[in-house]
Amino acid sequence: MSQKLSVKRRLLSRSERVKSVELHPTEPWMLTSLYNGLAYIWNIETKQVIKTLEVSNLPVRVAKFVARKNWVITGSDDSLIRVFNYNTLEHVTHFGAHLDFIRSIAVHPTQPFILSCGDDGIIRLWNWEKKWEKTKEYRGHTYVVMQVVINPKDNNQFATASLDKTVKVWQLGTQVPNFSLKHEKGVNCVDYHPGNDKPYMATGEDGGMVRIWDYQNKSCVHVLQGHSKDVNTVVFHASLPLILSAGCDGTLRMWHSSTYKLEKTLNFGLERVWMIACQKKTNALAMACDDGSLAIRIGRDEPAISMDSSGKILWAKQMEIQQANTKAIGDREIKDGERLAVAIKDLGSCEIYPHSISHSPNGRFVVVSGDGEYIIYTAMALRSKSYGPGLEFVWSSDSSMYATMDGTFIKVFKNFKENKSFKPSFVAEGIFGDQLLGVKSTNSLVFYDWESLNLIRRIEISPKHIFWSANASLVCLATQENFYILKYNPESVQNASNDLDKVSDDGIEDAFEVLNEVNEIVSTGTWVGDCFIYINNLNRLNYYVGGEVITIAHLDRVMHLLGYIQKENRLYLGDKELNIVSYSLLLSLLEYQTAVMRKDFQTADKVLPTIPLDQRNRIAQFLEKQGFLTQALAVSIDPDHRFDLSIQLKDLATGHSIAKQCESVDKWKELSDLALKLSDMDLAQESLLQSQDLAGLLLLASSAGNRDGISKLAQSAEERGQNNVEFLANFVLGRCEDCLEILIKTGRLPEAAFFARTYLPSQISRVVCLWQQMMASHNKRVASAIADPTQYENLFPGYKELLKAEEFIKPERLKVIPAAQYSRIQSNADRVPVREMQESERIGVLTVSLQPSPGETEDEEEEGFVKVQVSGKRKAAAEVNIPESTPVEYPVPAPGQYPVPAPVEYPMSAPVEYPLPEPGQQPMPDRLSTISSNPTGQASLIQLTVDGGVTKNNKDSPALSDLERELDFDLENFNIDDFDITELDLDSEDLLSDLSDAL
Repeated sequence: MSQKLSVKRRLLSRSERVKSVELHPTEPWMLTSLYNGLAYIWNIETKQVIKTLEVSNLPVRVAKFVARKNWVITGSDDSLIRVFNYNTLEHVTHFGAHLDFIRSIAVHPTQPFILSCGDDGIIRLWNWEKKWEKTKEYRGHTYVVMQVVINPKDNNQFATASLDKTVKVWQLGTQVPNFSLKHEKGVNCVDYHPGNDKPYMATGEDGGMVRIWDYQNKSCVHVLQGHSKDVNTVVFHASLPLILSAGCDGTLRMWHSSTYKLEKTLNFGLERVWMIACQKKTNALAMACDDGSLAIRIGRDEPAISMDSSGKILWAKQMEIQQANTKAIGDREIKDGERLAVAIKDLGSCEIYPHSISHSPNGRFVVVSGDGEYIIYTAMALRSKSYGPGLEFVWSSDSSMYATMDGTFIKVFKNFKENKSFKPSFVAEGIFGDQLLGVKSTNSLVFYDWESLNLIRRIEISPKHIFWSANASLVCLATQENFYILKYNPESVQNASNDLDKVSDDGIEDAFEVLNEVNEIVSTGTWVGDCFIYINNLNRLNYYVGGEVITIAHLDRVMHLLGYIQKENRLYLGDKELNIVSYSLLLSLLEYQTAVMRKDFQTADKVLPTIPLDQRNRIAQFLEKQGFLTQALAVSIDPDHRFDLSIQLKDLATGHSIAKQCESVDKWKELSDLALKLSDMDLAQESLLQSQDLAGLLLLASSAGNRDGISKLAQSAEERGQNNVEFLANFVLGRCEDCLEILIKTGRLPEAAFFARTYLPSQISRVVCLWQQMMASHNKRVASAIADPTQYENLFPGYKELLKAEEFIKPERLKVIPAAQYSRIQSNADRVPVREMQESERIGVLTVSLQPSPGETEDEEEEGFVKVQVSGKRKAAAEVNIPESTPVEYPVPAPGQYPVPAPVEYPMSAPVEYPLPEPGQQPMPDRLSTISSNPTGQASLIQLTVDGGVTKNNKDSPALSDLERELDFDLENFNIDDFDITELDLDSEDLLSDLSDAL
């Protein structure tokens, strides 16, 4: 019976004649050498040329990978062997190897050797560790040597094929052949059988013959006849029981390596085939042809391996069946993803080459399928129970039933006897087992009942795999592009079986309900409860639960899911090399996540106590992804995760508690930001302090007007060496002297000089001297260019006035003013201290002027207030507000004290603007400018100036009386003993009545 050999084309490149081809042992690369002298490295997956080598102007007949050196070695018709680094494309070396064309190169698998042969009939051994020294030369052939290959079972032996009609077998250490195998015609190719069970080799000769030889007995075992022209290449497949041959007739023929039957013939239309290359441990195959190159994959990629529910694993190694038991690992700690050191037991040899192995649902039997046949064995002792023909075999959910597909017929067996058979009305391409018998075509899937073979449902998709859950309520249909999760309704099927009217041509409509579609490609999978666990095409181990896909692990190679052991809460996986790895996955965790996805939190809360604490964080992360942050915070035990959740939930209390436990600066910073957003200033201050965020503390303290906090902050900044914060804190406090010392201490003398020039002119000379000393060691010319105001007064006009202004403004700078008054204090940007000092020095008096409040206009009808500006000898300016009907008491400081206390607001019925003239200017018309007394300080004599003219009146003057009465202003209560009041300037008598009317 023929094997079911599926062939999938992976890459087809049409080009000039390709003489050789090889597959990289680990990368998805194909190396080709062309008749035009070029060599290419193709990426099979991307179907792109990734490297191009310009080798020679003559044909390159052979090119080989040396993966351990990152080399490509070529042999060409110019008799040279060249070596390239395929990563850098560097030309490593080249040397003359033969006297004529070079036909073949063989790379030793372990030693630094290569063997070469060519048209001169000589085989030579080269050692690259000895600078490519020719170590040996083997003579014995009388004509062209077409190929040389090394025995994979004995690396000291190699064979050569020649057009002198012989194949010779050699040892590396001897220069004469061990023996020769004679042929009828010239021999073009030779290859060794890779298995240890057969000492065979295959040869291809002119005329189309392929011969199988027993090189121990030196006898021909079999002759394969099928090619119509010369055979140019023959190889034993590395992992399948196949002999592959191709030649000048343009066909690729696949022969069974045990029965020698022709399994398949392929013709890709690329004319003559010159070489076939296989990749070890895979089903990949490449061909070099006249019209291009080709990469294909033959058969299944999955290994022949199966695990039962107890953890016993069976696999096929060639035709040998072996067993491994995960229970034998014992109580040793198993790390996720690490290879398990399982004990391997040989159960015996199988009569057929296994393509697949699968346990029955109860684990008592195991079926081996291959070569178009199946054999059912007992799982424990590998005793044959039943056998028969069949390209495919599937078990029912009932271990006593199974089905086979042989050509167009599908047979159902019960208790190892044929029960029923049928031929579908469509072309069946595969069958699926478990709860229902599935049969697929190119575009549809049909489910049948196992017992009656009645149609259950026709679905318009063609899946690669079908996976049923243990309770048969859910099924996954995996296609080439995605997978579907369906719910099976046995009640609907039962009801329809009693009422045939409910069954249409497509079966029972309510038999299945589509729950979800996921755009991922499933390689292998299994169900655990209501969770579907699978490996996708990107080698990720995922599971699907309630519409959500969760990644368990990222795999570093292609793995196949074997099953889940519930008692151990572990998943088991295997690869092509039969390595077994495991990953932990709690069943209770899956049950909890299933309940959460269904929003059944009552069930989830019941399951939660059964989940170990070390898995709580995984649950919390799952809950967070679903948007259940409150539940995630309650479940999580990881402080970092809990803190992040508390920040997302704006839970300051929990965040504060975790931050105190962890003592993490980053956490305190996050907490301070959140506290500021939520206006929790106490917590914000504590968090900023704990995180040592002095800049944040400065912002907070300055915004709140916390003078003591800023003072303490300046001290903390000094202790921690944070000079910028220390400077700003002192500057806010008005400690200019301390600011200057910080600049000097940190060596920022240019900034210190300009700072002194602005705020502390008395310190300029000292700072300039330090600046000059610093610059003298770097550049004396620059140092000499720095001028000291005390030495060069002509360069600093007004320097003495600056000194006076510094003394004049210093007391005000140190005065503490409540923050509530800042909105009504004149901005420093609007003041000129030197001018204020000069004006005070010039008049030596106290002046009072009336001004409206900022932002108020004459059009406002709401109650406003009037500003009164008071100035004296040693006071620049302060503000006092006069009420409408309240006696005004001007709080003038005692002798020698200043400044005047902060202003107080009193409402008036209408604001009036009476700005003072600039110093030295005459009062403008219609302006009330100043009120003053005589120089003696006695209030009995008042000087009234109207429109620049002087009118003398005593305190009983009608004009003054009217002013007192209208403003309720009592000059007798105004203590001016220590101030000189010189004049009262009114620009017209009408202004008084106008003012009275306005008030």
